[in-house]
Amino acid sequence: MQDLEENNKSDFVIEKIKERPINKKKLLRRTLITASMAVMFGLIACFTFLIIEPIISNWLYPQEEPPKQEIFPEDEEEMKPEEMLVDNKDEEKATQGLSSTAIDKKKRQEVFAAMEYYQWDVDDYAKMYETLGEFARDLQEYLVTVTAQEKNQDWLDSTNSKKTRISGVVVGNNGRDLLILTSYNSIKAADALTVTFADGYMQEAYIMQKHTSSDIAIVAVSISAMGKRINQVRIAPLGYGKPEGYLTTPIIALGKTMEEIDVIQYGTIISHNNEASLVDANFELLMTDIYGTTGGTGFLFNLKGQIIGMVPGKKPSTEIRNMVMAYEISDIKRLISRLSNGYEIPYAGITGTMVSEEAHQEENVPKGIYVKNVALNSPAMKAGIQPGDVVVSINDKEIVDFKDYFNTLAAQESGSSITLKIKRLVVNDFKELNFNIVLSQAK
Repeated sequence: MQDLEENNKSDFVIEKIKERPINKKKLLRRTLITASMAVMFGLIACFTFLIIEPIISNWLYPQEEPPKQEIFPEDEEEMKPEEMLVDNKDEEKATQGLSSTAIDKKKRQEVFAAMEYYQWDVDDYAKMYETLGEFARDLQEYLVTVTAQEKNQDWLDSTNSKKTRISGVVVGNNGRDLLILTSYNSIKAADALTVTFADGYMQEAYIMQKHTSSDIAIVAVSISAMGKRINQVRIAPLGYGKPEGYLTTPIIALGKTMEEIDVIQYGTIISHNNEASLVDANFELLMTDIYGTTGGTGFLFNLKGQIIGMVPGKKPSTEIRNMVMAYEISDIKRLISRLSNGYEIPYAGITGTMVSEEAHQEENVPKGIYVKNVALNSPAMKAGIQPGDVVVSINDKEIVDFKDYFNTLAAQESGSSITLKIKRLVVNDFKELNFNIVLSQAK
């Protein structure tokens, strides 16, 4: 029995498998090769991504070119006395100019003399208005109608739609949008905006930027959506000149000066001494002898076809009612330019007026901006500005009139800090004080 068990045990072969020794050199070489290949493929992938990714992104998400800056040249400053001095050559040219002026005057006298002998009749009068009417209808192609649609819910949860139509005019093309000058107050609550051009074509629009105080806004219409119609749009030229030069000159009022009625009205400018006293801005008002209604909007054109005034929907505070009054265009060009380029006008909260020469001489009031009112909780009030203060400089820039004040303020950014140097009446003398104001977003 024992022998049988021993024989059975001998039938199995006991084998021990010995592990193969590790070749460290070969393993290191393979590791280095694998790492090198990984780095190489990574570099190739990065390089390929850098080249192909912008192409794919532009294909899937094409980027528009940034809009070009719109610049509305302001009127040239008056010549300084020293610039009026001329040498001999200039005197000679001036003499020639005087001779030319004398000739022109003589021709005018001859024309007037001939007109005295001409017998004017009703047909001549009718022909004059017919010619003026054709000119006015041609100017209407500059105008557009801005329609604001506002949805309201009543207490029965019924939705009502309200439409407000105001006048606008195309003032620029930045390569991406058509820029339309219009009033803001009537469209500020709109749920949707559309612009109707002179040929009846309608296009969706949006408010690019606004200035609440003056009731001025720039509305934009996408050029890409208009296609070839863009070639038919006419951009209105903004006029130049001094307000006093407009007195008694013929003008044409176009738009919705009678609210919902598109009208053509003729008249003259009878005054330019009125002032729209606004928060952080004062603009000169041109008063006409043309009848208008509250809420009417439109534009004044001269007989050169230039816009010389904008009739805002929100009438400036004045005792004169039912007469068309307009912002003088040269006064608001800086504002139009800033809004057309998407810049907001920062808010300080000061209402005031320029210190007159009479007050300066007789009352010894410093030259600058006399503060009539400071808006509640405005940056100016928080800084400590008070009614009765006189602003004489902003960031060491001398402020003589409200145009200086507005242009300096408009060049700042919301959230930036400015230093106002003011003079405050203390006892019987004006004391100089400095205030730091942190400008906020326009109201």
